[in-house]
Amino acid sequence: MKKYGNMSGRIGAALALLSLCGSPTWGQGYVIRGNQIAVESRHLETWNFPVGTVEWDRSAGMARPHFVAKDIDATQDLVQHLRRNPPKGVEAAAVDLMDAVRAGSNAAGVANLLDGDPTTYWQPATSQPLRDWWFELDLGRVVTATRILLTFVDEDLGDPFLQYTLLTSDGDLPDQGLKEVKRYVVAYASPGANKNQRVFDIELKPSGEAPDPHWRGDQIRFVQLVVTESDSVRGAEISREEYEALGPPRQGTVDYYKKVADGSIRVEPELYEATDPALRGEVRYFRRERPRLAEMEVRTIGENIALGMTDRGGGAKKIELDTTAVTNMVDGLFETTVIATVKEPAQRSFFFDLGSFFWVDRVQMYFHNASNLKPFAQYEIKTSDGGLTPEGTLAWTSRGLGGGDRMEFHANVFEAAVARYISIPYGSPGERNSDTREMQFYGEGYQPRVWLTSPLITLDGAQTLSSVEWEGDTPPGTSIALRSRTGNQLADILRYFKADGTEISENAYNKLNKFAKKEIDIATEQIPGSDWSDWSEDYELSGSPITSPSPRAHLMLQAWLTTSDPYQAASLRSIRLNFLDPLARQVRGELDPALIPELGVIDTLSLFIKARFLQNGPGMDQIRLYSPGVNLDLQLMRLGQASQWATGPVTELAPIDLEQVATGPDSLWVRLDSAVGPEVDLIEVRFTTTLF
Repeated sequence: MKKYGNMSGRIGAALALLSLCGSPTWGQGYVIRGNQIAVESRHLETWNFPVGTVEWDRSAGMARPHFVAKDIDATQDLVQHLRRNPPKGVEAAAVDLMDAVRAGSNAAGVANLLDGDPTTYWQPATSQPLRDWWFELDLGRVVTATRILLTFVDEDLGDPFLQYTLLTSDGDLPDQGLKEVKRYVVAYASPGANKNQRVFDIELKPSGEAPDPHWRGDQIRFVQLVVTESDSVRGAEISREEYEALGPPRQGTVDYYKKVADGSIRVEPELYEATDPALRGEVRYFRRERPRLAEMEVRTIGENIALGMTDRGGGAKKIELDTTAVTNMVDGLFETTVIATVKEPAQRSFFFDLGSFFWVDRVQMYFHNASNLKPFAQYEIKTSDGGLTPEGTLAWTSRGLGGGDRMEFHANVFEAAVARYISIPYGSPGERNSDTREMQFYGEGYQPRVWLTSPLITLDGAQTLSSVEWEGDTPPGTSIALRSRTGNQLADILRYFKADGTEISENAYNKLNKFAKKEIDIATEQIPGSDWSDWSEDYELSGSPITSPSPRAHLMLQAWLTTSDPYQAASLRSIRLNFLDPLARQVRGELDPALIPELGVIDTLSLFIKARFLQNGPGMDQIRLYSPGVNLDLQLMRLGQASQWATGPVTELAPIDLEQVATGPDSLWVRLDSAVGPEVDLIEVRFTTTLF
């Protein structure tokens, strides 16, 4: 006869609880007030979520998904990216804006170009020679820049540069022996003297060889501006009265002229004074030039989602005969690359975990094109939102095919799709080596799914969870859902270090020889232990009953904000989790029989509930069994002391003696006439069902 496994995990019992208790207890990420766990927006900021995926409206007290934008100014977050790749000798946390600036004159003033204030500016020191009138700005990563906007101060505040050259660089060093000497491309050079134009919108063209027709802009990391000409002490001609009113600091030169047969010539002041008054010409007065640039923007095609994927907990892998991490191609650095051997058939691929969910509509590739290095001849772009196939593997959707022997810049554009994972299988008709500098991913809109996970919530004694409520905004196409998990045991977090102090993974640590290992440290943080439940099903409505096991000593919550519209976002303000005093110190359940002889036929099963009810508790007066997809029909209920079960009388109740609350066929809810307490420690609920 065929036997089937223990079915006790399929049918559960819930005991109704009615009392309240608890005193206010503060903790990180929440506060306990009476019979409620309260989470305000200020608490949510301490919860865990992938870096950069949640934004805060503190004035409204709300959390919402991050908005990924197109056409952004790359100067506004350069410090954030520079901290990911800090200059040599600088701690990442200590990086500031001045670490992105090099200048021949007035380096501190370059910060004024990025503050959005048209009345502040960078002005080279006029006391320094013209060769020092330059600055360089490091954007912290390679970006796809479409144009650079330069705005000079208004006329009453100063002058535009008479002539200048704007250059860009992706960071390539043509001669590795010369430090700080980068390969620059001229983006703009003044065609002549400029006195009046104060706004320049400089379009950037691709500098790479044979770009993809969908490609826009150029790959740049550094912007350098060099002033090449100045009118210095002859900034503008003014009247004598205006000149004298200026005062010495702003007074320019005074030019004296002597009349000659065909006009006049400029002469020195001494010669002018010695000249016959009848032969003296005009005297011209000038103010000093005030070369002042107010603002600079570097506009890009958008936020590169690939940057920061490792910070979010994702990663990049090259999958060939084995799997190798290839984060160099998503670090925003020109100088770090990944060389891949390309063969046919295409059994090789790159795999990217973005670390969160995004709208993706563009994938770009930046190759190093040389005589012995060629871009991928052919490849496919595939995305996945994390959904699984019947076999349990990621379900992929093809977004397009690409490839080319000569193109240094590849752009693949497709309809926006929700993606957490991106796969790029690649191949070639013949063996070749491809050197990929960067993979870049773009999209637009609020992130379609973001989550925030609470820290460990320690209850004031073992509490029985009742329901969860929340407040927030859910525009059309958006939703908020919560999940929970519970447990009693906690485990320590172990951290592993090499002998030089570098923290590594447990797997990498175990591969080291004993001389390369440092002691294992136990972090102060603790994590759920082995007895914790899995995450519950989503609570989609505020006020939903908690389905995680309780009473338990510890709890964790997780909030999900989702949208099907890129331009709408749910916002979460607060969470309230209600709990009750436990009915019993311990409740255990067991199904009998644990093994059933045959599926698809009616069987009689008993759920035995062994409980240690509290001496002064309110007692128990109802039991609910829930088994999805299975019909339950009550046959009998028995209550008493376990010591009397086999030998003494116990209370036996037939269905007619009990109140059955109307529920679905897969739920059995029984109410007693009065509550039972410590006088009962064993309960049997007998029912018939058909298991499939």
